[in-house]
Amino acid sequence: MSMMGMVMGMALMFESMNFDFEERGKEKCEQLRKEYANLQNLPRKKKKREKKRIILEYQIFSWNPLTHTEIKGL
Repeated sequence: MSMMGMVMGMALMFESMNFDFEERGKEKCEQLRKEYANLQNLPRKKKKREKKRIILEYQIFSWNPLTHTEIKGL
């Protein structure tokens, strides 16, 4: 296998990994948005703790380290 073929293969592999990573992140962000909308049904102290957890997870899953971009809005 030529060096050019190896480079192209690695680029394709990383691109597919990036696409999968973005798709899973978007799905998780949608789930977190739904959880955030349902916080009204919880007691005050638990609501505060859950809100912090949801915001932290959203920040983690919305960040794409390969392109250094973030999905906006919670």
